[in-house]
Amino acid sequence: MSHSAASSSFASGGWLEPEAPLYQAPPVPTELSALQANLVAGTTLRTAVLWLSPAAYAAGPHWAAHTLGLTPRHLGREVVAACEAEGTQRVPSVGPMLYKHVLTVHNATGPGGTWLFGLDALLVRLSTAERGFFWDRLWELRQRPPLLLALPEAFRDVGPTDPGRWLTAEPPRGLHL
Repeated sequence: MSHSAASSSFASGGWLEPEAPLYQAPPVPTELSALQANLVAGTTLRTAVLWLSPAAYAAGPHWAAHTLGLTPRHLGREVVAACEAEGTQRVPSVGPMLYKHVLTVHNATGPGGTWLFGLDALLVRLSTAERGFFWDRLWELRQRPPLLLALPEAFRDVGPTDPGRWLTAEPPRGLHL
């Protein structure tokens, strides 16, 4: 086969065609878009908890980055990186330390806001009282860019001790997807 025939075969074989994306996220649910819009418009309270199905949890970082204007950050990875940078091997096992890590990651994200996931593995390390402290502090978090905390539905027991408070707030600060 001549070089030109090989070239045309190569070009027509789809090698130069744009690749299909590896992951096709489902469309962002309207309830999530509305929640995020309320957080952006809010004057003081801009934190929300999301209890997500496996499909929604997998799509979340994509939704955040490509549709909602949020920066997806994996808290577990951020904490491990911080521990390595400090030369420690201790992952936080108390609420105030975990809360401090959330603020550090969130503040480093910038004004657009944060989609924070991967916190479930850290929350299971906390006692019930420490988790209560952690969620109470987040409930009171004010005057920051939007912060959406994504939890897999299977880990709802490490979420807020009073999920109804988040779900029934006006405007809502919690959502099941």
